[in-house]
Amino acid sequence: MTSRLSAYPVSERRLRPIYDWLDNGNNKKALQEADKVLKKQPNLQCAKVLRCLALLRLGKENDCIEQLEAIKQECPVEEASLQAMTVCYREIHKPHLICDLYEKANLKEPGNEEILTNLFLSYVRVGDYKKQQQTAMTLYKVKKKNQYYFWCVISILLQAVDKLSDLIHALLCSLAEKMLEKLINEDKVETEQEILIYLTSLELQGKTERALEVLDGPLSEKLEPYIVLNKRVNFLIKLGKWEKVNEIIMQTLETDMDSWNYHLFYLDSVFELGKDKKIAHEQTDNCQYYKAKIFIHSLIKKNETLQMKKRGPYLAQLEYYSRLISNSLDAQKLLGKIVDLILRYYEVFGSKECCVHDLRPYLPLMSENECIEFLSSAYKLVSLSESKLPKTKLQMNLMICNMECSRVIGIREMFDVKSKCEFASNAVNYFIHSLQFNTDLQPTEAKSGDRFALFALHSLFDLWVDTEDGNYLFEAIVICHYALSHSPSNSQFKTLLLKFYHLFGACKGAHNAYLLLDVKHMQLDTLGYLHLFPLISNGDYTTASEVITTTMKFFTNNFKESADHITFAYKYEALTKIPEFIWVREKLNNSTHYMKVRFERMLLDIFFASSHANTLQLIKDFEISPLDKIQWNILQDNRDFSVLWDIDPKPRVFERECIKQTYNHDIILLRLRCLLLHLIAGCIYAGLGEPNNSE
Repeated sequence: MTSRLSAYPVSERRLRPIYDWLDNGNNKKALQEADKVLKKQPNLQCAKVLRCLALLRLGKENDCIEQLEAIKQECPVEEASLQAMTVCYREIHKPHLICDLYEKANLKEPGNEEILTNLFLSYVRVGDYKKQQQTAMTLYKVKKKNQYYFWCVISILLQAVDKLSDLIHALLCSLAEKMLEKLINEDKVETEQEILIYLTSLELQGKTERALEVLDGPLSEKLEPYIVLNKRVNFLIKLGKWEKVNEIIMQTLETDMDSWNYHLFYLDSVFELGKDKKIAHEQTDNCQYYKAKIFIHSLIKKNETLQMKKRGPYLAQLEYYSRLISNSLDAQKLLGKIVDLILRYYEVFGSKECCVHDLRPYLPLMSENECIEFLSSAYKLVSLSESKLPKTKLQMNLMICNMECSRVIGIREMFDVKSKCEFASNAVNYFIHSLQFNTDLQPTEAKSGDRFALFALHSLFDLWVDTEDGNYLFEAIVICHYALSHSPSNSQFKTLLLKFYHLFGACKGAHNAYLLLDVKHMQLDTLGYLHLFPLISNGDYTTASEVITTTMKFFTNNFKESADHITFAYKYEALTKIPEFIWVREKLNNSTHYMKVRFERMLLDIFFASSHANTLQLIKDFEISPLDKIQWNILQDNRDFSVLWDIDPKPRVFERECIKQTYNHDIILLRLRCLLLHLIAGCIYAGLGEPNNSE
């Protein structure tokens, strides 16, 4: 902030200590220093504003707002004063007042580039795209910079996608296109971002052919080759030019055979070109299916000559088999037995942690006999007799992968309770034995042997689900603690420990596990459901209140911080990132978890109120949204269910339909909690004979 001080040396010298105290967090000293300066220079605006900032940080928000309003009436134009007032308004979460501030400054000093720039950025903070457009164009007239011109264009495009009518959408996109073409014709387009904005304007209008022409023209020279390739493929797919897509992707895969997206595009093109055609099982120029078989086989052969083998070609063959089955085509006759294809992948990558996750979509393609054949062949690779402990790290990893595949296929589901208990016990022994293979790793590094402990934990949880015997959960908690003592950074152990403690109703233990997870930032939204609402259900309101306070701070700061990200994107011309930042902001603002936390915070504040007068004041201070004003339809489910190790067999998998059903239940509960809050407020106001402000 000091760098933005006025050029007058006396003022700068007097203001510097105030800035220093504020930067050091000593707001009381900053207030005293500001009072000293104002005694010597009563009309020094910047000192007045810094005094307001000190008051705000001392908790005197009302005094701060009152004095800021008086200063605003003076229409300050000095940069240091404006910036300090901006900081104040941001800290009280009233960004619209920053707009008012710079609007008045602009009226007093029209044509000031610095003021206009900050006015534009203030509109960015509140998402007023129309005023962004107008201000950016004014800026461009003052200073002919490409940056300002593109600020105007991106503001127009944001209006076009902001849920407006089709007619307005078409008009705005057309306007943006004409503005960009004017710049192109004048040969003023300079950066990659500017060309990408032009392509976006064409995409929004469905002018895909024109966008392809741009990629074939001189403008594409300013783009990175991979961007040109991705854009070209996407445009060709939209136009349905599958032969061209097929040709380009084949050329790309020859040099980049591990690019999974391109493998998927290639298979899309094969099935589009082969639609309504039969498979030829011999060499022919007309059969796309046979050509695809030969091409993928050639990639595998080429891959086998490499020292570091890629997974892409093997998985592409499995994906091809799966799609043939989905299209009711004879996959086995064309590609061979599925078990042989899976084993071919497994022989190369069976010791890798990614193996079971790669194979999971394709394991159901095998029959029961083929599953047994696969597991038997896979176990032979371990080169270890049954019930023997692995002697090398490679043997350990192969054994783990074999056990993972067995679980996913559902072999363990056939065992009785006694056999499952023995399996869990053996898994713990394997985990203890595996510790010798990871002595060279840092405590913060993941250890492959940890998966043995996870087998035991998941098996014990399954036993608890099947038998409802709490002893299995207790054993799982003990194993969790033991595993964490050897692998303190394993988030899977911490998450399971949190889950198990809550199933026991042990809130204190659950909260300790939650603290170990060190949940921060976006995770407070995506993982908050694991801890907060079980705490409330189990009646630990004190701990729940602590978690709610932390969560609300994150959501409250989100709007300010996300606005900062968007303004930085404008400043540093990362224009294509702006829609992404806006999407993240809206995702958090419309979070169902955020709405639930808000209502629970209000209800808990009422619950903890020490007196009726205190309750009354709380109700008056709450910003309770009227029931008919809450937009339930735009709320989003941001819960993350992928956080746990997912190797459950199909009967135990948490299906998408179940997730949707639990979300619907959450919305019903949220409506009830909201109604309860309104009923409490209504009763309070009815007792006073006053109208309910929330209605």
